Amino acid sequence: MTGQPNPCLPLEVLEAWFSCDFHNGVLYWKKGRRVGHPAGTVKPHGYRIVNLNKKSYPAHRIVWMLYWGKDPYPLCVDHANGVRHDNRIDNLRLATRAENTQNQRITSRNTSGYKGVSYIKTRGTWEARIMKDRKVHWLGAFATKKEAYAAYCKAAQVLHEDFARLA
Repeated sequence: MTGQPNPCLPLEVLEAWFSCDFHNGVLYWKKGRRVGHPAGTVKPHGYRIVNLNKKSYPAHRIVWMLYWGKDPYPLCVDHANGVRHDNRIDNLRLATRAENTQNQRITSRNTSGYKGVSYIKTRGTWEARIMKDRKVHWLGAFATKKEAYAAYCKAAQVLHEDFARLA
């Protein structure tokens, strides 16, 4: 999710309201009108959100807290495979905000079709850049976007390690 995560509800409250199938990543209501039904709704941004006491909570943070018994705050809970509603415990991992950002997919504003690659019209070349620790690393100018993307991929595997998302 965007921004810094918020603290979750106390564990006792979550355990009273939800049960979880950690293998499938599905939360179920234990109280209220929908006992036994899956909790939450997948929203347009792709995350499953649960509403409780007139507040919204990301289901992946609740799943994490129920499994590990502690609030992950201030860390993010990252979806390793990039599928925002896949809340299987094996797919969830703790990440800093920077690591979570490294694992993002290509943005809709990207015009090259490749992550980390842009066309420099004034030079007629493709440029590759990557960010690490709030610093932009220029990887070079290339004749083709595939060459620029290869440079980005190589740098991402070194700089972002397990959090490198190449597409």
